[in-house]
Amino acid sequence: MQQWVNDVLLFYVVQFRDEGYLVLDGLLSSEECDALRDRMSEIIERMDVPEHCRT
Repeated sequence: MQQWVNDVLLFYVVQFRDEGYLVLDGLLSSEECDALRDRMSEIIERMDVPEHCRT
C-alpha cells in the first residue's frame, strides 16, 4: 500500500509543478465553498485598490 500512496502523491506533485494548481475533489462541502466565496467577496469589497489597478 505504501507504494500506491507514493505513486498518488508523486502524481499530485507532478501535476502541481506542471499546471500550477491542484483539484482536490471532495475536500470541502458545497456549503463550505459558498461560505468561503461569500467571505472573499466581503474582503474584496473592503479593499482599497487604486483606480489604475482596477480592470
